[in-house]
This record gives sequence, structure tokens and C-alpha cells, in this order.
Amino acid sequence: MNWVIMLIIALVVSYLIGSINFALIVSKIFVKKDVRKMGSGNAGMTNVIRTVGIVPGIITFVGDFGKGLAAPLIAKFLLFPYIAENAPDFIANFLTPEYGVYFCGFLCIIGHAYPIFFGFRGGKGVSTSIAVLFCINWIVAAFVLITFLVLFLITKIISIGSVLGAVEFPIFNFLINYNKGLDTIELVYIVVLSVLIASLVFLKHKDNIIRLNKGEEKQLSSHK
Repeated sequence: MNWVIMLIIALVVSYLIGSINFALIVSKIFVKKDVRKMGSGNAGMTNVIRTVGIVPGIITFVGDFGKGLAAPLIAKFLLFPYIAENAPDFIANFLTPEYGVYFCGFLCIIGHAYPIFFGFRGGKGVSTSIAVLFCINWIVAAFVLITFLVLFLITKIISIGSVLGAVEFPIFNFLINYNKGLDTIELVYIVVLSVLIASLVFLKHKDNIIRLNKGEEKQLSSHK
């Protein structure tokens, strides 16, 4: 099979995996309602916890985190080894299995945010993004996750940790890879891919940022 076709398959499959929105599925199962018509209207774990309950929220997190692992790992171990091996040399260096994790992770997050199965109205991608970060570099992901958890424990507001984590990711990822002695082109490539992922999460939180500035962002709580 041509490497271009395999690349397209890898990206499409990753997007479709991301489009499996567990918040919507879980809310339909537990309360027979669309979570997008409840609470904040967001199809994500936080809104599920607030409107459906803690257990459904945990199930949503596990599902969203799991797909964030599945898409990059399928890319890394099944699809991109073939792509890198068969692509021309000047392209193969930028389509290695390690870079495949970025591409397919990004498409998976896009699928979560804009799911084809649910009218392109999905969640903000925090759980899925954290999983993708662990596939990219567990050390970077650990730094981001610690920041997220510390800020959440202090403020009880998920969006603060999510936004700052998105900002931190490209910075930490650059520093970690800089110490590996990569050349300039590779570092720029990694930074660009990192910024793409971070920008998507940041973009999906624009309303939260506005509410944070106004002091109107709500703390996490469950009414169930």
C-alpha cells in the first residue's frame, strides 16, 4: 500500500477514534439526555460530573483518556513504522513513529472537539490531551498533570489547570528535547507540533478564559 494512503488512513482513523464522545454516550445511557443540553452545554467530563454524577464522570474520563492513548499508540506501533519506511528519505525523517504520535494525537483531539458522529459539537479535550501528552513524553505530561492537579486542588476550577497546562506543554517539551541535542530543524518541528496541540486546547477554553477574567468561572461540584 502506498505510504500516502497509509498516512491518510492513520489520520482519519485517529480522528474517528477521537469522535467517539463518551460524555454524550454516558449521559444518554444514565439519564437518557444529551449532556450538551444540560449544565454548561459542554460535552466533557466536568459537565457530566455536574449534571449526571460522579460515576458517569469517571467513566467519561476513562473513555476519553483511553482514546487519547489508543490513537497515538496505534500510529506509533502499527501505522507510522510502515509510513516512515516507505516514504522518500526527505519526508520520512518527519514522519517517524515518534512524530506520528503528534499527528495522530492532534487528530484525535480534533475528533473529540469536533466529532463527526455528534454534529461536530464535542468537548474541550482535556482528558484526551493529557493522554496524548503521555504518549509523546511522560515526563512532560507529568509536569503538566502536576500543575493541573495542584491548581485544581487549590481553586476547584478545572479550566485554570487546563489552560496553564496547555501553555506549559510546548515550553516543557522544547526544554526536554533541547537537552537531547536535537538539531534546530527537529526542535522547530517539535515546537510547531506542540503548539498546534496546545492551541487547540486553548481555543476550546476561550469562553472559560473570559469567565475567569470576570471571576465568573464555577468550581467543580456534583449535584448527583
